[in-house]
Amino acid sequence: MELVTNSRVVSILDKYSKNELIGTNLVELQNKFSTADIYIPFLGVQGAGKSTLINSLIGRDLLPNEADETTCVPVEVRYSTCENVTLYFMDGKKQSIEPTKELLAEYVDNNYNPGNQKGVSHIVVGINANILESGLVVVDLPGVGSLTRENEETTISYTQKMASVVFLISTVPQIRKKEAEFIKNVWRGAVTALFVQNVWTDNTEQEIDDALQYNKNILHSISEDIGIRFDGEIIPVNAYDAAFGRFNEDKSFIDKSNINELEDKLTAFSRNYKNECDKRLNNRIHISIEYVVDIIKERLSQAKMTSEQILDDLIEKRELYEDKKESIRAIERNIEDLIERNRRAVRRFADNVSTEKTNRLRAEMYHLIDEGLVDGEKLDSAFTSFQESYMAEVCDEVFSKMKEISEDLEEEYNKLQIELSFEETEEYQGIEVNKEKKLKWEKGLKGGIVLGFDIGAIFAASSVSAAIGGGAGTGAVAGSAGGPIGTVVGVVVGIAVALIGYGIGSFAKKKITKKRGSETKKELEPLLLEYKNRIQRTVESQSEQYFDSIHKEVSKYIDGMNTQLKDIKDEISQIRKGQRQVSYSEDELNKDLEYLLMWEERNA
Repeated sequence: MELVTNSRVVSILDKYSKNELIGTNLVELQNKFSTADIYIPFLGVQGAGKSTLINSLIGRDLLPNEADETTCVPVEVRYSTCENVTLYFMDGKKQSIEPTKELLAEYVDNNYNPGNQKGVSHIVVGINANILESGLVVVDLPGVGSLTRENEETTISYTQKMASVVFLISTVPQIRKKEAEFIKNVWRGAVTALFVQNVWTDNTEQEIDDALQYNKNILHSISEDIGIRFDGEIIPVNAYDAAFGRFNEDKSFIDKSNINELEDKLTAFSRNYKNECDKRLNNRIHISIEYVVDIIKERLSQAKMTSEQILDDLIEKRELYEDKKESIRAIERNIEDLIERNRRAVRRFADNVSTEKTNRLRAEMYHLIDEGLVDGEKLDSAFTSFQESYMAEVCDEVFSKMKEISEDLEEEYNKLQIELSFEETEEYQGIEVNKEKKLKWEKGLKGGIVLGFDIGAIFAASSVSAAIGGGAGTGAVAGSAGGPIGTVVGVVVGIAVALIGYGIGSFAKKKITKKRGSETKKELEPLLLEYKNRIQRTVESQSEQYFDSIHKEVSKYIDGMNTQLKDIKDEISQIRKGQRQVSYSEDELNKDLEYLLMWEERNA
């Protein structure tokens, strides 16, 4: 349904929605939707070939991808008619640079910007590439293990607004334990996922086949563990052959690299995603029209009523609202109490789980040291391995804890929705959503009931897994699983990115080689403290965002009820003072109603 070209429909929607301007807001939303971004981050271990793969997709040798280079800053690549690069810094400043691989490397490559000392939040690259023209935005994120504190927040934000995700895995070595844990926890929060296995030129056919089978088995195991369907598809791509073919316009290299299969999947996903979102947007327009139609019908009914009859009707509505008010406030208090109790519970949980994992890590390391292992390189390897194992346990325990909390909150949240859903037919009710669920006071104000969503929420809710053959996730990064309750998965994704994607310290860097055991243990303590603090801080900060989102959503519900009750009281007061004026004639109402219904039928 194209609202932009029909000013009369927009005018009618605005006219009967008081100050909410439903028509104008829908036009703005439709305009925003037409240029909305579809974020797909590329994830994998360091050196998996993400930057090379993205270069081959955009047909431009731009992202730094030398063998000894590590991406330490998120880089988003989006469509632009003119090539450009913009650096965004932590302090809010931004800077444009020439779009060259050499200049980008000064900020992206860990060799030139170790640990992101330059304080770059993220980099946006504009490129004229066909695959991006539909709104696809590919994001090259730091590899598993190369995340820094400086880019942690930005990296998490990309995973929480992703439409899908591409996991790039290697042929040799195959999926390792840390990589599997990372995939598991990020996959939980993805609506869909695509798996690409990077094939190196010197890999034998036997190595490729063996790796594909092994990696499929690992992914099947992960999918069963988290309850997500996996169809067994992994796309093998030789990223270097693809890049060579694209840069040199050599079709033979492009064809044998299999990059076309990946590009076709992404293009189909982008197209189907837009189509699905368009359907959902049209459904919102339909709801808006039905909403205004109900208002017009009520005014036509009131046109045949005396002032006394209208007053009696409004008083009845007011009493209905007042009767509900106390029970609604009781549920609101229960939710707020639950939120506060669970805030405290999560803080205790974060302290307990971080202490327990740190103590176990300390015991494991002390045991090795007491056995005589004080060599820096070997200790470093053991320390990293134990860290990864316990970080994975933390993610699983956080998921269980937050799932338990969300179920309690969801029960109260549903009670609130039921209480806010009036059975009587009135101007705010009786509008059906997806032919099943009656529209409740979702998002508050009258216009908010109809327009209470943003483009990200539409995207997150889209069922487009068939577009790339990935299994539908539990889907809640942007709240697609039913309001803020669904965002619990986003908490776990954020924690996984922050913990598994980041390594604590290194014995090798500290040059602890063949020291006495007591000295080695002493050197270990600051790293253990950092380990504990990171777990505790990450769990607390991510869960706080979750609780804040629920509090905000509940407030919108209550504000909506209060606003509507105030409107009724104001109308009662105007009638009693003789100040209520009929703004529209029956003829005008009938003409507007007829036009709306005719337009909707024609555009159905």
